[in-house]
Amino acid sequence: MWLAACALSKGDAERSEDCLQEGLGIARTIKNRERMSHLLVSLGPVALYQNDIQAADAYLQESLERARALDHQ
Repeated sequence: MWLAACALSKGDAERSEDCLQEGLGIARTIKNRERMSHLLVSLGPVALYQNDIQAADAYLQESLERARALDHQ
């Protein structure tokens, strides 16, 4: 997640998204639901930075659903 944050701070949203998507894929593979939620909530602002409101909404909604399932309200 820190590599993604560094990339976004340099204006490289594509690299940031790639890092987060890679992490999300790993989290899904190992079924780490908490990490999935954290990565999805990080993908939301990256999508907003890219002016992709629909993707941002989808990432943030899924993150919220996963957090609620973990009882992180």
